[in-house]
Amino acid sequence: MTRRRPHARIPAVLAVSALIGGFLGPSGCLPGLSSAARADDGDDEPTLTAEALLVRGLERWTAQEMRGGLEDLRAVVAKRPDWMVARRALAAAVLRSGDFSRAAAEFEDLAGQTQAQALASGELTADRLPDDVDAEAIFGLAIATHFLGNVREADRLYRAFADIVGPTSADAARAYRRLAELFRDHDVPWGDADAEEAKALAADPGVASAVLFPRFPDPRGLPEVEPYTRPVELTPEHDPPADGFDSLPSLAVWTPIPASTDSTAVEETVALEILVDERGAPAEVTLPNGEELPARLVPAADAVRTWRFTPAVAAGERLAARIVFEVAATLAPAPAPADEAGIYGEAARRAKGAGVGAGTDARGSRRKIRNETADDTDDDTTAPSKSPTDDPAPGESSEDPADDPSSGDTPASSDTPASDAAPEPPDPPAGSGVP
Repeated sequence: MTRRRPHARIPAVLAVSALIGGFLGPSGCLPGLSSAARADDGDDEPTLTAEALLVRGLERWTAQEMRGGLEDLRAVVAKRPDWMVARRALAAAVLRSGDFSRAAAEFEDLAGQTQAQALASGELTADRLPDDVDAEAIFGLAIATHFLGNVREADRLYRAFADIVGPTSADAARAYRRLAELFRDHDVPWGDADAEEAKALAADPGVASAVLFPRFPDPRGLPEVEPYTRPVELTPEHDPPADGFDSLPSLAVWTPIPASTDSTAVEETVALEILVDERGAPAEVTLPNGEELPARLVPAADAVRTWRFTPAVAAGERLAARIVFEVAATLAPAPAPADEAGIYGEAARRAKGAGVGAGTDARGSRRKIRNETADDTDDDTTAPSKSPTDDPAPGESSEDPADDPSSGDTPASSDTPASDAAPEPPDPPAGSGVP
């Protein structure tokens, strides 16, 4: 028979209270989550979707607004009772609030009631569990069972969790550390707290400072929830109230942006400037700094106009606010820059189509003309007579040896020694790009 100390659960309850707000770090908030609206209830306030409620519920919880966070998470489960992510978030919050019986029931449902009971009784071992078992639900059930004083069942559940995540993993260290607390709290003769502590430190030396509760789901990793987690920022030129805003607008109702049917469409994230009015409706959608939207962004802007936000609040009143919000969509590609000198672009395209290399220059063109002329003189045509003005100057050769293929030697001028005469360099090959 297990011996229990009269106040064995008091330290555990105090530990729960001490750790309620720190599950995601010292800042007590989810990094990257948009600010949840704190607007007063009203008939014209947008009705939040389940995804928006999940984000706001987790944010309220981490901001120590535990009652509001629990209400939001319960509302999410009421809207979508089969959404396992929301149910695990609610179970984790209920456990941290100290309602261990309710938390045990929630985690048992998540893990599968028959399966969870078989693990706790020893009739089922971790190696026989399906691959898709929710390990965090098993861990949450183990903690709730531990705090309810059911030592042997908690022992088996902790060990099952360690086997699921890997006995030497950092996650397993969480279970070993809880086992050490379990054995110390209840002073059981068959439990070695020091051994479990040693295993915990071996798997994760920093486990002593870790928050030893089941993790809340991260909504940023869920495609249907991610838009609600994007940060909302005021535009730089926006003039806030003198005392500042109590809360900024936050996305309440989101619908996907239709993807472009262009075969070359790409996924992009575009920053848009949105004027959210006092009712939470997007009154204006432009590019930042008020620039006009290009045609490719018009469908995205039209979709954004159907969204709803919770309005900004200052001194208890709803106000319009101009924000910058990132929008992800599959958009047609931006058009290529216009050719400032279209004639050059057209000439290049024609040259490419004719097979002319990019390196062809004026000298190559002259060489082509000269060759065509030489071909013409081979026909039975009479060469034009030479003009008197074409006679060479005194002291110069009457012919250019380079143009006379029958000439073998290159005669020098009468005034210049042959050794000092520099021959004309040959023309570079066509297409070499050398001028």
